[in-house]
Amino acid sequence: MSLFTTRQIRYHERCLYGGLPVEYISTDLTRLALTFFSITALSILSSLPSPDSEDHKHLVDSIYALQHPSGGFRGSSTVALPVKDGKPNEYDTPTFPMSCFALSALVALHDDLSRVNREGLLRAIKEGQREDGGWTEYFTTPIVDECFDGGVTDLRFTRCAVACWAILNGEKDEEEWLDVDRVVEYLRRCRTFDGVFAEAGGREGHAGLTYCGFATAELVGRFDEVVGGEFGWGEAVRWLVGRQTEMPEEEEEESDEEEEGEEGGEADQKTEEKSEESTKKNEILPLEVGRKPRPAGFAGRPGKVADTCYSFWVGASLQMLKASHLCNLELDTKFLLEGTQSVIGGFTKLPGEGFPDLLHSFLGLAALGLPKSRIPEIKTVDGALCIAAEDVEWMKDGGVVWWRK
Repeated sequence: MSLFTTRQIRYHERCLYGGLPVEYISTDLTRLALTFFSITALSILSSLPSPDSEDHKHLVDSIYALQHPSGGFRGSSTVALPVKDGKPNEYDTPTFPMSCFALSALVALHDDLSRVNREGLLRAIKEGQREDGGWTEYFTTPIVDECFDGGVTDLRFTRCAVACWAILNGEKDEEEWLDVDRVVEYLRRCRTFDGVFAEAGGREGHAGLTYCGFATAELVGRFDEVVGGEFGWGEAVRWLVGRQTEMPEEEEEESDEEEEGEEGGEADQKTEEKSEESTKKNEILPLEVGRKPRPAGFAGRPGKVADTCYSFWVGASLQMLKASHLCNLELDTKFLLEGTQSVIGGFTKLPGEGFPDLLHSFLGLAALGLPKSRIPEIKTVDGALCIAAEDVEWMKDGGVVWWRK
């Protein structure tokens, strides 16, 4: 059980410098997110180019090239429209997720953010906070209000907007840019009876949204208040730990002759029985004496199979709850390294899938850095900001201009 360190590095370098497979054409509008995945992955692996190199300069400049004149970042040069009558085109709209990815990637690259239009982005955060306390994907503009009726607030976009504020706000001496009390109320409304978070009150809890809720509470400095409220810590910890799910056993394949010889009814019945058995194998069962536990990752909801990305969403949530020791990190490490790590580098979404993808390749590495690095080659990861913990320390120690107080 080991990390293919060199292959992991080469995978992300290929994605960053060598171009992406044709399947990624449909994601071009969010190219900045893909750039963030690889830059942060290489930071976690201590393999970013040196600050005085041309590659480093190219990466930093390519991110700043996507900054909107009024503040914030677009996802791709594809949506950068020409200036109209001396003003930014009204259809050229930055987003909070892309702004979050840009700032996080620049911090990972140890850029001092001196070229960021700080006031413009902070103003967009302030103006974009809705009445319910959350944020939508797009900055508030007349076109967005007209076309999307203002948009729908979402925990994912709220976490991104608050992460931007946390990076930009330095020592948090300028809280006029954010109404923290309304953020807390929004988070409370999104909590479920089992202590985690859903897209709205009364809906089913989800591990990804739970991460967004906990990270938002952590970044505004009100984690204890949010988590220790009506539902308390215990229910959230119990729900998250319960998402650890063993990998199914490999099933023996029957010969074609046996399948052809079965009557139709018997074959259907056998298929149903195998389906039921497969479902049972995805459940965590009490450990039997003498039974060796299988690798066990995390699922996003009850009844679902383990998925690489949830090793991070659940792992980071447990990190913030200081409850990582209550799950079996050794089995999760085996799930990632033996189940979803690809032989060409990167990670797949599920065990046995063909090719890796950038999202799961980044989150697989990030999960291995929680709650502290499980593997010597990987840095410890800060769960709330989803970048290397030492990059966060560099920022707070004065690496970013407005933290130099």
